[in-house]
Amino acid sequence: ISGGQLKRLTIGVEIIRLPDMIFMDEPTSGLDSSIAFEVMAAVRNLANQSRTIISTIHQPSIQVFDMFDKLLLMAEGRAIYFGPAKDVAPFFTESPYGFHFDPSTNPADFCIDVAGGNVQAANGKYVPGNELVDYFRSTELYQTFEEHVESMMSMDLANAPDESQEEELEPYPNTQQGQVKTLLLRRLFAIRSEPAVVIAGFVRYLILGLFYGSLFFDLGQDNQTDKLGLFFFMLLLSILNHQTAIPAMIEDRLLFYRERGAGALSTRSYWSTIALIQIPFEALYLLLFCALVVPMTNIRSDGEGFMYLYICVFCSTITGLSLCQFVASFVANGQSGLALMPIMIFPFVAFSGFMVRITTMPEWLRAWGPPMSFVKWALEGLCLNELLPSRDDDLATEILLDDLGFRDWDKWDSIPIIILWAVFFRIATFLSLKFIIFENR
Repeated sequence: ISGGQLKRLTIGVEIIRLPDMIFMDEPTSGLDSSIAFEVMAAVRNLANQSRTIISTIHQPSIQVFDMFDKLLLMAEGRAIYFGPAKDVAPFFTESPYGFHFDPSTNPADFCIDVAGGNVQAANGKYVPGNELVDYFRSTELYQTFEEHVESMMSMDLANAPDESQEEELEPYPNTQQGQVKTLLLRRLFAIRSEPAVVIAGFVRYLILGLFYGSLFFDLGQDNQTDKLGLFFFMLLLSILNHQTAIPAMIEDRLLFYRERGAGALSTRSYWSTIALIQIPFEALYLLLFCALVVPMTNIRSDGEGFMYLYICVFCSTITGLSLCQFVASFVANGQSGLALMPIMIFPFVAFSGFMVRITTMPEWLRAWGPPMSFVKWALEGLCLNELLPSRDDDLATEILLDDLGFRDWDKWDSIPIIILWAVFFRIATFLSLKFIIFENR
């Protein structure tokens, strides 16, 4: 979008709740004259709706300057004029200093030059700002303002509604369902405008599926150790595949801070959509990956076996995504998130039973470490799914499973535990987004 559209969009986000008073800091900064006029015309339209707009502005054009009702002009941090904007030039030209103003020029430039002491008085001298301050305080304009300001404040306070009788406002102008719908549509529009991201995802999983299938090609019944390695690296891929998105998540978080501060959306709405929009794509990516890996590696491909493999890896993927989003929710920047992510993942991987057999771990670690690792539960479920139904030698398979420490549970018991970890990371992400803020407004 253009610079003018961006400015108007920014203003629109800030006024989405239609406040009675709006502060703007140089809304025309960085815009050319025509775009600046369009932006200020939109601001003028807001002021015409009985709203107070207080704005600082830098070098406005004549057309933009004429839009202002009142002007506060300052020099050296103190006021030298406060009154109708159209009367500022006569105020200085009719003063004892007799400043000269050409009506064909921009009154805003004239005001800035007078405040900066760059305009000669009638006597040929330059008037410093502190002298203009003293002059303004001696004028009838200032005295009238001083006499009426207290009465105006008293009237405003008297007319202010009683807080006890004031109607309770809705915290957000849109319902939670409406906010979620808007956020989902915005994310879908972003995906549609950049389809290369989705295409890259399919290409990535296609390449990885062919690579894994070639690396572990045609595993036989006796290659249980190779199957264990295949399952472990499939799970590792499902987790690590999301950490590169942490910087993008943090950048998106800054937009969330802005919109939440403007009252446009709630934490819950944003939190519910950051993962919801990715779930269908992850499901399709993994379906392609599993459809390539299963027949190429000759692992269990019957209906139940394939379904369990897909569900288990998919749940691990969502848990890994939730972990990455949790990290992105409480770190200050993307570099910190990428540096912290390996530390967050390592305990789950180390206690999975692949790098170090669970049965060989010290008792004080074995008691709590493996049960707390969702990777261990996923790996155990995949091994039980593959080895138990297809074993030829019951004794050999049971010895392997006993050596791994994978004999105490049914394979379907692993799925709820993996899901519980995903729920835990989702709740932790929500709390971080709600209470940890890295932007001062």
